[in-house]
Amino acid sequence: MKKFRQALMWLSLILLFPGIGILSSCGDNNKSKAENSKHVQTETQGQNRSMRGIQPVSKSAAKVQQKRLAMVIGNSAYEKSKLKNPVNDARSMARLLRRLDFDVDLVENGCRRDMVSEMNAFGRKLSQVDVGLFYYAGHGIQVKGRNYLIPTDAVLETEGDVEFEAIDLGRVLSKMEDSHCPLNIVILDACRDNPFARSFRSTSKGLALVDAPRGTLLAFSTAPGSVAADGKGSNGIYTKHLLANIERPDLSIEEVFKQVRIGVVNDTGGQQTPWESSSLMGSFNFQDSNENSNTPPTKTASLAPTKHVENISKPEPQPTQSISTPEPSKKPKPKQVASIKRQPSAPAVKRPNLSPKVRKYIKMLQSSSAKNQRYAAKKICKSYLSNRTLLDTVNKQLLHGYQKNKNDRHHVEAMSWLCNVLGRSKQSRYANTLEKVANSDANRKLKKYASKNLRYLQ
Repeated sequence: MKKFRQALMWLSLILLFPGIGILSSCGDNNKSKAENSKHVQTETQGQNRSMRGIQPVSKSAAKVQQKRLAMVIGNSAYEKSKLKNPVNDARSMARLLRRLDFDVDLVENGCRRDMVSEMNAFGRKLSQVDVGLFYYAGHGIQVKGRNYLIPTDAVLETEGDVEFEAIDLGRVLSKMEDSHCPLNIVILDACRDNPFARSFRSTSKGLALVDAPRGTLLAFSTAPGSVAADGKGSNGIYTKHLLANIERPDLSIEEVFKQVRIGVVNDTGGQQTPWESSSLMGSFNFQDSNENSNTPPTKTASLAPTKHVENISKPEPQPTQSISTPEPSKKPKPKQVASIKRQPSAPAVKRPNLSPKVRKYIKMLQSSSAKNQRYAAKKICKSYLSNRTLLDTVNKQLLHGYQKNKNDRHHVEAMSWLCNVLGRSKQSRYANTLEKVANSDANRKLKKYASKNLRYLQ
């Protein structure tokens, strides 16, 4: 009995020890799994932390747009000596500069208080932009070697009044220099003859020589000490050529003013020669050559007419294969058929690259909604008067719709705005359309707008 108990005890011990081993093994396995899980979790969190610093680069961040600011002043309504074109010049320049992505402040017939206030605001903004431009058209005089811009309310009875009634050009130049703006441009179409010369002790003509501060280009409509013409058209001679060249993407800023000088010298028979003083430190183009330009490139002006013959190699005519007419019983060989079908393909017609906004306005013009047409026409009047594709679309829509819906107020307003676009474009090729509308039996209001805008093209 005693031996039986001992055997039973040994048997129970043998059975117990493997269970303890199994439990111990399970515990170790669970512990290792927990440690592994903790390690994986820590590794994942570390990867997440490292990925937080990696952000997708947006296209807008990759290409930082250049910030441009312009102040444009046009003074015509002088009490003593009125001028015809400065306000027109200022408006044309403002529209053009807006197309070139300038933020424009426009002042028309500014009094001294308004001009000083706007100049101070302009100076404060200059430190936040990459390019600053100041344009002035109006009376400008020199007194004791200093240049002054004349407000419309200036009362200049004596030479001593100039310092208090006019605005020293140095005020603008100082604002630009203090702002540390990388590139500054000053354009002065202000060299008209001095209307106050009789009451002055010194009667120097034109403006005085000025040295441009570093990073600045000074452009004058004529040489120092000379007088500029106001012009017979809607724009002054100098500004007319500036408007024609400034949007050309193939010209740098120096080349733009060179072409302006050549054009003005040709138009005035050498009596007026624009002049610049530059201390620019880098290159600059008003119109980026990589972007779509609304203005087609114009021919480069030249002082002396020269014969220029382009050597354009035309493809030589290929020898014509004589194709014998097969007899009715014979069929043409496959090779002969292939040679007959192979004809030179016509050159592909290049379609103009249009910006998304231009495409949007074209779509609105072509829609049946009078409100959309009127909205598009207003936008085109503001910023896109030189875009040939848009203007041709406007012309087509006006011809298509001017005799329709004569009693629909919204339609008549839309058609009237289309007339405004063609008139303000100053493109004489649209005169026939406006004349056709003006002489038709269309709505009376529409005919009035057509007649009014036709005068701009004649």
